[in-house]
Amino acid sequence: MRKATLIILFFLIPQVIYAIGTNYRFNGKELDPISDLYYFDSRYYNPNVGRFIQPDPLANFLVTPELQKRTGMNLEDILSNPQRLNPYSYAGNNPAVFVDPTGLLTIIIPGTFYSEKSWSEAGDEQAFIDSIASSFNETHSTRVINDKNVWSGADNDAARQKAADYIAQLIKNYGFASGEQLNIAGHSHGGNIALLVSKQTDRKIDNLVTLATPARTDYQPNDAMIGRHVNVYSIIDMVQIMGGGRFSLSKLAGNLLLGPLGGWLGSRFNFGEFGLAGRTYGGAENVNVTKESRFGLIGSHFMTNIPAVWTRISGLFR
Repeated sequence: MRKATLIILFFLIPQVIYAIGTNYRFNGKELDPISDLYYFDSRYYNPNVGRFIQPDPLANFLVTPELQKRTGMNLEDILSNPQRLNPYSYAGNNPAVFVDPTGLLTIIIPGTFYSEKSWSEAGDEQAFIDSIASSFNETHSTRVINDKNVWSGADNDAARQKAADYIAQLIKNYGFASGEQLNIAGHSHGGNIALLVSKQTDRKIDNLVTLATPARTDYQPNDAMIGRHVNVYSIIDMVQIMGGGRFSLSKLAGNLLLGPLGGWLGSRFNFGEFGLAGRTYGGAENVNVTKESRFGLIGSHFMTNIPAVWTRISGLFR
């Protein structure tokens, strides 16, 4: 059986016949069968009047000093298009050409050797993921990079670069509307992936949070493409401080087994990096959470599922 759909602008569909029942309709948005409203992540849309029933969350900033920081536009830009002045309108009242964004984008990057299960829905890190999403105002589109085909979690530069390439492409294809923010949070070497992204993307990262990230000379932030960088660390975290890249287990093993040739081959594979690294960044707000995180030279590194840590961080974004 074929699906027959009569599409009218602004989503008003008098009659729809589906071979398979679904609540996801035009533009991929979910229709609430009880209220007949479409769910757009950050607010609900009423197709009968062609308007949202809540105002645009960014409208609160249009007459404040935060205007340009939040929207990327100044007041003259806003006033130049009267359609932008109505916080309830859909797609600038031009649905034949434009669509409304799903919400502000937040990307979360786990660290080396992460568990896909732990960083998935109902996993051990779910509370941390939810806390990040709720900390950034009106963030309703959260992407966790927990696909091993994209970010393998391997302890080498090639794996991190592959993940950064994917994220940079994701950002490029996202289709930001004026005023949408991009937020990225990375744990351990996930933070170094985020730093690589800051050098590869043309889209400014509005908020970047790095947690227990080994600070290395070969992974430095592009501050020009970062609006705000909050770096979180514990002074007793030995995993972070030994997360440098001067040595690798594969190089050492190669030297032991095959001598200089084996060492050279091992350096090509570059698995199991280690060496001295730092804790802080010159252009960041460096936040010491030793008190809030676990005690222990290794346990303190895994601070993401400690509620007190993100409670401390979230206060910076209020």
